[in-house]
Amino acid sequence: MACLMHSFAGVGHTAELQPSDCRLIKERLEKYDALLNDLVFLDVEYLQGNPQIFDWYQHSVQLEVLSGELDRLREAANVLDRLCP
Repeated sequence: MACLMHSFAGVGHTAELQPSDCRLIKERLEKYDALLNDLVFLDVEYLQGNPQIFDWYQHSVQLEVLSGELDRLREAANVLDRLCP
């Protein structure tokens, strides 16, 4: 079983991942991934009525924030797949 190093106040110790931990983390990552994916591809018809808000949403939220979060989320999922076969 894979182990993770945790550091609390500078003291490291090892905690073993249990199968239930892996399932819980994978479920949370999948739900978060779906939520962010929905936000990235949000129906922007309403937002298009206000060009300033639409431009802000497209550039700040959609392209930078959410796509960056999706990348980090998928990176975490890949690490979890290695730790929890």
